[in-house]
Amino acid sequence: MRLTIAVLGSTISVVPLYFLWAALAGDLDNDLLLVVGYFGLMIAGIGVALIGLPTHFILRSMKKQRSYFYALPGFLIPAALMLLSHSFRADAYPTIFRQSLQMGVFGAVVALVFWRIAVPRSARN
Repeated sequence: MRLTIAVLGSTISVVPLYFLWAALAGDLDNDLLLVVGYFGLMIAGIGVALIGLPTHFILRSMKKQRSYFYALPGFLIPAALMLLSHSFRADAYPTIFRQSLQMGVFGAVVALVFWRIAVPRSARN
């Protein structure tokens, strides 16, 4: 039950995070804001299921359940995937770097929300 709540909670956490990011960027009047939020929710769900859960099981079996063990792959994997996906496009390097950094921050926050819910306080060694 705890794992199910962690998957749902961490997946849903990407939506307010995205709206906060859009507000700080002054982009709340964007017509595609809800569409991007919806697709972000779907991508976060897929990411948590395909990357987050296996990472959690590996870390749990290794007894490495501190927050940074979750945050580091949570940052690196989305950032690397964003860099790889942009390597085939003609975007400017600062744009690619900024978008990769943004996805890395989103991934780290989602991973920390997952960690906070999924890992019992007694197991946080």
